[in-house]
Order: sequence, then structure tokens, then C-alpha cells
Amino acid sequence: MILRTNDRNGEKMVKTGWGHILSGLISLGMLSNVWAANWNSGTNDTRAPQHQKTMSAFIPPEIKSAFQDLSTNQREASCKNPERDKYENHVKDLLSETPPEKLIGLNSRMDNASRIKAFNDIKKFRQAITILNTEAVFLDDNEAKELILSGLDHWAKDQALLDTFDCKNNRCKHAWQSKDGQDLAPILDHTTVETLVTELRYAYYASVVAFKPEDPRHKTIQAWFKKWQSRTRGVAKKSKGIGLGFGRRLPQLYEAMLNGKIECDEPKCARSIAKQILALIDKTVNNDGSLKFHTERGDRALYYHSSGLGTATVGLEIARFFELEIPHDLDTRIERAGELFYSGFNDHAYMDKWAKNANRGRATKGKQFFNDDLSFVVTNGSWYFIFALRYPQSSIAKNLDKLIKPQSKAQLMDLRWGVGLGCVYRAIANKDVTSTAIVQSKSLPESPLKKLISDNQGETETYQCRFTVSKSGKDKQGSAYGYEMASGKITIKDNLINFGPAVWSSGKGDPDLFSNQSSLSVKNGSQLDGEIEIYVTKKATNVRKLFTSNGYEPRTQENQEFGIQGVHIFDVGRSKWLWEISGCENG
Repeated sequence: MILRTNDRNGEKMVKTGWGHILSGLISLGMLSNVWAANWNSGTNDTRAPQHQKTMSAFIPPEIKSAFQDLSTNQREASCKNPERDKYENHVKDLLSETPPEKLIGLNSRMDNASRIKAFNDIKKFRQAITILNTEAVFLDDNEAKELILSGLDHWAKDQALLDTFDCKNNRCKHAWQSKDGQDLAPILDHTTVETLVTELRYAYYASVVAFKPEDPRHKTIQAWFKKWQSRTRGVAKKSKGIGLGFGRRLPQLYEAMLNGKIECDEPKCARSIAKQILALIDKTVNNDGSLKFHTERGDRALYYHSSGLGTATVGLEIARFFELEIPHDLDTRIERAGELFYSGFNDHAYMDKWAKNANRGRATKGKQFFNDDLSFVVTNGSWYFIFALRYPQSSIAKNLDKLIKPQSKAQLMDLRWGVGLGCVYRAIANKDVTSTAIVQSKSLPESPLKKLISDNQGETETYQCRFTVSKSGKDKQGSAYGYEMASGKITIKDNLINFGPAVWSSGKGDPDLFSNQSSLSVKNGSQLDGEIEIYVTKKATNVRKLFTSNGYEPRTQENQEFGIQGVHIFDVGRSKWLWEISGCENG
């Protein structure tokens, strides 16, 4: 499999076992402009005409392979829709109705959307197509493909929504002309429909295009998509953020892949566009985890922060698809962004620091308008599951996962991407073997330390490792918090752990506190044993003793393949202390 490890120059690819073979297949797959139609077998039919090949750049190859390695029962447990009949009936109902000719009447705040019939038709249609597409793509369900093909054909034949006001070829005012957001905004009518067609296109090319390839309905659907090209605004070259599909770069990336422009160096080649997307994400995520143009949106700040983090997280998966190097500090900022969301979700007042700026919104102190159950977040909610797999050492990864019910809409449906990406990541994370063995950001390379598992008599070789200490919990008011306390290096020899100087996130604290006040060793090849002193607060003031000799038994990862490497959790009162040990090397 493909694993990632960190060195002085950042992340590098480490290929082991079938990774060498997969690497060659990846290159071949990109050059032939296709990702396999059948997620269950990994087949790749390069004989089909180019316009009949399925494709997606949202999921990297190592994730796809890990999903394919699961049993049929494991895949279905995560990706099968328990409400299938409901959404089948939605499509059948829509087939008996005339599709909407246009969308008109949205205001800037879009709080009148539910009163507009065309908007409700769009919502019903896109939800049904997206959740059916999850089973079509990941479970190779032909009945779902037939329903999607019929639904798209029905809307395409009637030229649905093409009478919506065209803001590309006609001037439209910006939204939020009035502070209360109640002004009519034709630009949002246009953008909503433009986004819908883009998402339907993603869904179509992810599964249905290769289904019944000689069926004339394909020509009707593709002709309808083509008519939207003259109405779709081009790439925002001076885009300041990641909204509208990374400044409309994502549709451009898909177009490049469809036309076979994958690895060339031209600006309009897919790989070059992926680099632009990565650069935009890097500029958008701030050091404190807030997102430019998202986390300051007044009483919708939590919604836009979550949505923006969803876009950024999938954007990083696209970067991994193209094997681009992701800056290490960007991974750290993404983690903070996740922790910011979790804190804001548990305590809306936590968002006030950013929301008070009311950028394209209105601020309501201590209040955010956001779904109180993450299981029902159906737009840009895939990040909850991607985050849990990519950042398992985060203080909130497991807690975030516990908030979402099994087989939830959040994992089965993501309207932003035309398919429920979350079901794939959750299936991998929930399999019997821990997700540590799958590709993670800051993931743990297989190291010689795993020999400690079978050699409980002591290891005479010396190993150098990295460590990070984080703290999370709830304060006296019940508000959630989480932050990194310290990081540094350790040396392990003869099962004894010796600390080097620590770097404290507050910029304060004695760098030699650990080395002077610790008596820590490795027990049973994977457990921390002994005691250590650590600062109680982020300000690095009072210290207290921790670890097993004080009665704090760690809960380590279930899979001990990596020996002591992994996340060790200690419950202390209302707090949890997380020690991550990673990057161990001989020498």
C-alpha cells in the first residue's frame, strides 16, 4: 500500500508491496483518462470510447484500493441506503412531472428558498440523484444507474432550467445589496442552477456514462450539459478563496480530464489545475484554523466554515490523487480548522470571535444557524469522514465520528460532489483493522519498532521518534476545547524513553521539563509506563504528574502493528491528554 511519511523536505511517498504495481497503474490510468467504473473489482476498461469512460478525481487511488479490499458486506454496511425506496420514488415522481423551466426569486440570504417551487424541485432531484449515485458508483448497482439515467434524460429532453437568468452574458448585481439579505439576487438564481448542473455532471461521469453506452439517452444528456457551457462563467483568475468550486477551477479540471489533458505542463492541464487548487487551499486556511471568507459569515459562520472545510478537505484528496506534495503546516491548519468547527458546534458562542465581523451576513451573538445533528448534513459533509481517517490523532476525530449515526445521510449523500464520498472513508475507518494502516496525513510509517511487540525482553537498538502532546475536554461551562501543548523528539533504547528539548505551542514553558522530570519506559512493546510532569494549562504555569504510575491507564490504538507508534489517550478529570508518537527510525 502507499503510505506517507515526513522528512526534512516535507511529505514523501513510500511505496510498499503492491504500491509499486499500483503506481504504474495510476500513471496508466491517468494517461488513458479514466478511473475504473467498477469499484468492486478494480477493472479498468480502456477499450471503451473516451466519452463512455467513468472518471473521478475526488478519491485517491490508495483509498479506492483500500475500499476494494473490503468484503461486500463491509462495503454495503457503509454505502447501502436504508431509505432506497424513498429516493427511487422521488425520481419516479419527477419523471411524471414537467421539469422546472427556470429558477427565479432567491434573496441574498436564501431564507425564502423553501417557498420557491423550482428550488424545491431542484433540491428533490439533486438529493435523489446523489444518493442513488453512491450505490451506483461504490456498489455497482445497475438499478440505481438506470434511475439516474432516466432522471437526467427527462430533465435534459425538457431543457430544464435553461430559462434561468443568464448572469454570464448579462450583467447581474452582487448579492447582499441590503444588510438584511432580503434583496432579490438573480446572481444566486444563476449560481444555484450552475452549481446543480456541475454536480449532476460529476454524478454522470462518475458512474452512468459507462452504463448502456449505446443508449441514445446519453446523447440527449451530453447535449444538455453542453448547452450550459456557454452560460457557465470561466475561471476566476484572481479568486481569493475556494468557493464556487475553487473559483470554478474544478469544472475546468474535469473538462481537462475528459479531453485527455492530464499530465502535460500547460496551464489548462488537470495536474496544473490541481496545483492551483492546492495553492488556493493553502491561502484560505489561517493559522488559527479559521477560513478566509467563510468563518466570518455572521450567524451562518459555522455553516460556511463547515462547508469551506468540506471543499478544502476534498481539494486535498484531489491533490493526493495527482500525488502533489501537501505542505506539512497545511495539514496542521486543517486539523485546527476541524477542532474549531467541533468547538463551535458544541458552543455557538465560540464562533463569535470570527462571526462578529458579519462578512456577507448578519451577526447574532452566541447564535449560529446550523443543523444540530451532523447525520443530516447533506452538502459538503464528506469531510467529517475524511478527517476521521486522515487525522486520527486529532483530539476530535473520534468524537466527531460518534456524533454521526451509521448509514446516515451525511455519509451517503454529498450534494457538492454528486456522490456520498463519506461512505467510502467511513467503511475503511470502521473495518476490523485500524485505519492507521491506510494513508493518513502525518501517517505512521511501518518501522522497526514493531519488533518490540514480539520482543518483550527489551530492544537493544536505538530509535529516534517524534512526539506531540495535545489536550482536549470541556471547561466548567461545558464548552469544548482542544489544542496542541508541546512537541519534540524522543530516543528509545532498551525500552527506556529519553526526551529531547520540547517546543511549547504557547512559546512559554521549560523546554527541558520532560527530560528533567520523567521516568518513562515502553511496556509490552506498545504501552507507555511510568510517570511524567506536564504543564496543566496552555499558559505553561502549574505542572502535574501524569501516566500509569499515577493511575492514568492509556487507551492505545487497537492495532499494535506499529508498536509504540500511535495515539495514547489519558483521561484526567474532564480532560483528555493525547500523546502521539510517530516517525520512528533506527539510529
